[in-house]
Amino acid sequence: MPTAPTITDHVLVRPLHLAGPGTEDFAFHLGAHYGWYRPESADRDIVLASPNGDLTLARHPGTGRWRVTAPSPIAPAAWSIDFDDRTPSEITAAVLYTLAAYEENAPAAVLGSESSGHAAAFGILHGAGWPPQRRDGHQVALAPDRLAALARPLFGESADTVLTGAADTGTWNVVFSDRTPSVLLQSAATELLQPALRRPAELPVRHRDRMTLEQADARVTGRAPLSAAARAARSRTGAPTTAHPAAPAVTAAAIPAPRRASGR
Repeated sequence: MPTAPTITDHVLVRPLHLAGPGTEDFAFHLGAHYGWYRPESADRDIVLASPNGDLTLARHPGTGRWRVTAPSPIAPAAWSIDFDDRTPSEITAAVLYTLAAYEENAPAAVLGSESSGHAAAFGILHGAGWPPQRRDGHQVALAPDRLAALARPLFGESADTVLTGAADTGTWNVVFSDRTPSVLLQSAATELLQPALRRPAELPVRHRDRMTLEQADARVTGRAPLSAAARAARSRTGAPTTAHPAAPAVTAAAIPAPRRASGR
């Protein structure tokens, strides 16, 4: 049975895939702590670009999705990742912060990747008790509660890897295109196994009886902690591991003002 906290300010929620979207502050942090900027002249859907302009984060209001894209000299995109609005923001943040840390400190690991990186992510989830399955021609890692899964077609050289979970209505999903770097799929899988930080009022009502709640430490409720996956990535690349300060949800005012990239 779920456990009830004694104080109702913030709670740690497990499993994360049922916790709802949380606060979308990742665009603010990419600008404030990783140097991503809003290009002066770019497609109107482009929200941010990495400091050297190689990576872009776009917002597609019509579909309610975010997309991060890496360029390729031989294709429209070397790889891309799509996040929908219902995706727990911790997963989106973990992937984007890991990407930013690697792009800054070990760019070869994330730019122009030519190999799919799904195997390690499946291994992380299998090791955490998500049983491996084969369904309808797909390799699947299924959550113990059967309300989230990582899936990829068994056949075909090029295929998307899709992470799905339960939302308050419908489901959420993250789509990793073929050739998405392994470290980014690993960051999503690692973060998925961590608790979410939420106010009780933010929790999807339909899943409350499936969640375990624990009172959050007061030291973390006023901060936006660096995700476990991003913290590990920064450690591997030699970047600082300090947690970022809290920030408001993404608004027009929270996104950096347009500017040109340095030297461009």
